[in-house]
Amino acid sequence: MKVKANDLSARIILQAAADGDSKAYDDAMLGYPSKSRPKCSSGCFPLHYAAGGGHIEMLRHLLRNPEGNVDERAIGKAKGRTPLHYAARNGHLDVVKFLIEECGADADIRAKHGVSPFQLSVWQNHLMICKYLVDEAGVDPAQVNDFECGAVHWVGLCPIHRSSSLSSSSSSLSHDDSAEQMPCIGEEVLPMLYWLRGQKRMGVDFTLRQRQGHTSLHKAAWGGHLAVVKFLREVENLMDDVPDEAGNYAADLADMANTKRHEAVAQYLREECSSAKKISLSILGLPVSFGNNLSSDAVRTEIRRAYLNKAKLLHPDKRSSSSYHSTSTERSDIIKDDNVDFQTLKEAYEHLIHHNGIGRQSNPSHSLNMMIDMLESKGIEGTHNDECAGKGLGIFKAQLLSVLLEYGDKGLDLSNIRKKWKQVWPSTPFPCFQDENKNQINTRLNGGRKSLAGFIQEHAGDVIDIVQRDDSHGCVVRPKKFFRRSQIKELHV
Repeated sequence: MKVKANDLSARIILQAAADGDSKAYDDAMLGYPSKSRPKCSSGCFPLHYAAGGGHIEMLRHLLRNPEGNVDERAIGKAKGRTPLHYAARNGHLDVVKFLIEECGADADIRAKHGVSPFQLSVWQNHLMICKYLVDEAGVDPAQVNDFECGAVHWVGLCPIHRSSSLSSSSSSLSHDDSAEQMPCIGEEVLPMLYWLRGQKRMGVDFTLRQRQGHTSLHKAAWGGHLAVVKFLREVENLMDDVPDEAGNYAADLADMANTKRHEAVAQYLREECSSAKKISLSILGLPVSFGNNLSSDAVRTEIRRAYLNKAKLLHPDKRSSSSYHSTSTERSDIIKDDNVDFQTLKEAYEHLIHHNGIGRQSNPSHSLNMMIDMLESKGIEGTHNDECAGKGLGIFKAQLLSVLLEYGDKGLDLSNIRKKWKQVWPSTPFPCFQDENKNQINTRLNGGRKSLAGFIQEHAGDVIDIVQRDDSHGCVVRPKKFFRRSQIKELHV
């Protein structure tokens, strides 16, 4: 475990705690200012590093200090996290038990955004710790954080090196996946999923939608875990037919991640998790089971037969004839829904025969060209390829709203704007802006230069608000009113 700290002395002390070396820790503390406390760049203290490193004796040593607090909270980026958070996150069951049973640690203590030790242990796929926290420590497995994410969401985001045993290199799984590997990616998470399924009696719900409208299928798609997505479809019978608050289906999120393993997930979602195939079969009056074998000659023959039988009665020429208006038994048997017209019938047939019934999950607003067309139709000039954001600001404004949509009136932390922008617009860099004093292109937030908040306020202040967080730690950016992607085309500059 490598420690990052701005202060060299603090780094040495924290590294000793992380290594469980109490002598090195005591020696380093001798020269450390008595009024200061060693902390890393994320705001963690020695107790956090001792717990995260799995060192019970080091924890005993530190807790003997009168100032030792088993529920000591980190500050800064890691705000609110305790030693138990890091022991659970890093898979140290013996440390988890020690902190709770011997030291009286709060088993369900919450950190920033309502994150608990249980949630972190689910995320890192530490099943034995999850079982202990629920069965022995009384933690609620149906709990959610401030974003209303439950365990069913966290498990889909499990890091690839914790979810698959195919390779010792996580980067190889992320960027150079072989076709043989794809179905197995995420299989190490299956025991956790089956255990969570057994917790339904405690309120665990695989259909739970969190604040941004994401289901467990959305999170698994973003995580790129094909085995998890298959479990959710085949065991939990989930379908990718509900978009999130920004209009994204799970397949859209897989597209955004843009790796080979995510491509495999998106393909599976559209082939197996869409209701489009079922709808097309229903229009033709065929059983849903036909969708399992659309490549079969016998099934394709039945599809053609059903299409031709209905087409005879729905074709415009037939509908205009007097025979169409008869009440024949044949017509009532074949056409049970007068809302089905010939064009709908034809599209259903072509969807099954020519497109193999593949799903149509797609958020059209992801197309930059479409957005530019929408904006130019409103008389907004400029393109996003301009070097500075002083040009093409209508497009910037609309894209910024797309980034913020799924967060609604609760907003997105200002510090995460560019990270989320990269996810939504992976091929379009966040605009640079110019230092008014030094005439340099930069995006720094301080040092006397134009701030990110100032830039956004100047160029999109009519459609967004930047407000201080309730806890006074940073700002959030939110739309002045809750736009949906379909409403962006109505944006006026």
